[in-house]
Amino acid sequence: MSELYHVKLGFPKQAVFIRGTLSLTYSRHALAESINDRYGIIVLPQKLNVENATLIEIEVEMNVVVKSVYRIPLDAERDLVLVVLRDGYVKTVWVNKRNDVHRSLDRSKYRRP
Repeated sequence: MSELYHVKLGFPKQAVFIRGTLSLTYSRHALAESINDRYGIIVLPQKLNVENATLIEIEVEMNVVVKSVYRIPLDAERDLVLVVLRDGYVKTVWVNKRNDVHRSLDRSKYRRP
């Protein structure tokens, strides 16, 4: 059974996190979202260095992170959000404005470490 954690609520210390640079492959859904995003077409990266990304959310199974949500700079005003599986498979993407503050975090969806 998997457990979700959010950066604002804390990540478990024993979790085995993804490290280094991932070669990314994209689902059909992610590719479609990159064309239909409300802020315009997204140029998708081929690689993701997770050390240079902001980790927002993780899904953990048996202390291993199996899915991560990362936020990376896209341009001066926007960030790209990627939902990435352990093997670099990207389930979906979207763009957020840098000044977008998420005040509506549904804490009931997440575990606390």
